[in-house]
Amino acid sequence: FFFFLARLGGRYRAPDVLMGSRKYSTPVDIWSIGCIFAEMANGRPLFAGTSEADQLDRIFKALGTPDEQVFPGLASLPQYNPKPVCVYQMPEGLAHLSPALAKEPDGHGVALLEAMLCFDPAKRISAAEAMRHPYFQDIPGAPSAASGEAAASGAAAGGGAAAPSALPPKAPASEDAVAAGVANLSVSGASGASEKGGATALAGGKAPARPRLGSLGPGDGGSR
Repeated sequence: FFFFLARLGGRYRAPDVLMGSRKYSTPVDIWSIGCIFAEMANGRPLFAGTSEADQLDRIFKALGTPDEQVFPGLASLPQYNPKPVCVYQMPEGLAHLSPALAKEPDGHGVALLEAMLCFDPAKRISAAEAMRHPYFQDIPGAPSAASGEAAASGAAAGGGAAAPSALPPKAPASEDAVAAGVANLSVSGASGASEKGGATALAGGKAPARPRLGSLGPGDGGSR
C-alpha cells in the first residue's frame, strides 16, 4: 500500500526533485499543481510513470529534454545523466498536453499550464501570479492582474509593503454642534422605542425572534 502511494506521488514530482534536488520550495508545488490542473482537464494523469526513471522519460518526451540553457544548474543535480538514452525535441507550446484546454479560444488555459510546467524552478509562475492569471478572471471575486501590478508598484515606491493611507485628523466639534447631536439622539431614541413597542404588540406581546444563521432559504436575502 505504501509503495503504491509513493509511486502515485511520483506522478506529480517536479523534474528537479526527480533528479535529486534538495531545494524544496513553492516552485516544486507549482509543478505538482500544473500536473493536477492538466489531469482535471483531461480526466487522466498527465505523467503516469511507473518509476522515477520512467517518470522523467515521460516528462522529457512531452516537454523535450532540457539542457543548461533551458534549466540552469541542471548538470549539478545528483541524478542528472549527461548522456540520456533518448533526446527529445522541445515542442512549440504545450497545447498537445491537454486537448480540452487547447479548445479554448482565448488560450489562457494552455498559457497557465505552460507557466506552471517550466523546467527552471526560478521561472515557474508563483501562486499569487497564478491567481491573477487571465484564466481565472471570469470567476467573481478573483484578483486581477491590474490589482497585483498596483500593489507591487505601491510597495516599490514606498520601499516595502504598501501601507494604508492615514485619515486626516478631525476638527474639534463646537459646543452648539454637540448640543444639536445630543438632541437628535434623544429624538431618534424616543422614536425607536415607539417603533419597538408597536412591533412587540404585533407579535402578541413578544419581540419578534431573529432568524438563525443559515435558516433563510434562497431568495430571502439572508447570507451565511
